[in-house]
Amino acid sequence: MLDHKQNPFYYNLEINLNGFYYSVKYGESVFSISQTFNVTMEDIIVTNRLSPPYIIYPGQRLFIPYPTHTPPGIGRIYIVQPGDTLFTLAQIFNTSVERIVEINNISDPNLIYPGQRLIISS
Repeated sequence: MLDHKQNPFYYNLEINLNGFYYSVKYGESVFSISQTFNVTMEDIIVTNRLSPPYIIYPGQRLFIPYPTHTPPGIGRIYIVQPGDTLFTLAQIFNTSVERIVEINNISDPNLIYPGQRLIISS
């Protein structure tokens, strides 16, 4: 088990009840961050009062909001925690890895991130 100093997300995420702060890394864009955390670009842009052309910089802190509601008929929103895997989440929520991957359009099932929002089928 990694301690907090070995965890690469320790210094990048700061938890808040309505979302979290994220430090932009080199090469990231609003689009790539929105895909990483399953949030819309509009939510990031509006929440952070970004102006066109929406350029962000390494080290810049962005607030990533949690969803205000769960999409109807799909399930619940789960925020990935350090150490989570799709396999363990599937066991906990009595669903399958394949279902989580399908609902969330996950391209690499071996790669999920702390702070990432996943829809878990009910």
